[in-house]
Amino acid sequence: MIEIPEGWRRITSVGSDVVANPARTVQARYTSHITPLVPFAATVAAAMAAMPEWRTTAQDARHRVVTAEGEYAYGALLTGTWLGEPAQRYLGVVYGDDAMSLLDVLDVSGGVGLGGGRAGTVEAQARELLGSVTLRLGVRPRRYFYLRPDGWHGHATGLVTHWFPAEFPARPTTIVVYPAAPTHEDPFTVYDALVRHERAQGARVEIAAPTQPIAARDGLAGSHWSIACHSPGRVVHRDLVVLGRAPHTYALQLDAYRTVDAGARAAFLALARSVEPLPVGGMAAPVPAADAGGFAHFL
Repeated sequence: MIEIPEGWRRITSVGSDVVANPARTVQARYTSHITPLVPFAATVAAAMAAMPEWRTTAQDARHRVVTAEGEYAYGALLTGTWLGEPAQRYLGVVYGDDAMSLLDVLDVSGGVGLGGGRAGTVEAQARELLGSVTLRLGVRPRRYFYLRPDGWHGHATGLVTHWFPAEFPARPTTIVVYPAAPTHEDPFTVYDALVRHERAQGARVEIAAPTQPIAARDGLAGSHWSIACHSPGRVVHRDLVVLGRAPHTYALQLDAYRTVDAGARAAFLALARSVEPLPVGGMAAPVPAADAGGFAHFL
């Protein structure tokens, strides 16, 4: 749902909620529960293709938004024409766990009565609408932002993302990014559980290096372990990083089979240090340089 601005009117709600300002010069269309999750650029392209009366002449870079509920969103301002007349358009997407919501705002007012923002742009008002979107998913395990490992490709299974080097499977190494769990567990508790699991499976666990502290973005901190798990016919050199900030615990894992992969370990630790804590609803979202951050492999 979106919070309808005061004075605006609902036009229709068949398939999508469509609302307009009193002068009918700004119209917002909100569509929820769109599946599957796809990259923001692909969503923008599909929205433009679905409206042949619109022509784009310029598009601003995407920007990240955090909704009042603390959900992640992307938005971008487009400049162009509607039925041959100058117009502006704002496209925003709010991402849930397995579905997304699309906000499509069209402004044909020529900059008159936009209710805020720099002259001639609907962006400020559209951002407010995007920030008002509610998914009502509550506190739960969630994906989070981090810098993707350069040259690696990702595959998401549910909320868990596996990253593989370009040489895989000849280079048998995997980075696993687990969702942030709302358990607020101590990092050592997670490590102890992993070791107990390996031993229950019959593996012999060796400590390969002393436990090291590690810090990520915005004060997120935790611990880094390096162990070797020996079982019949298999040796796994495992690095585990667990970060924590109430109420969430962030766990990431590197598995290198047969031999230690020093290059993969460097990529793994760089990824771990780039982890952003989940946001508080309505906060300004920090954006890495060139907006290189993503969660899972599709953003």
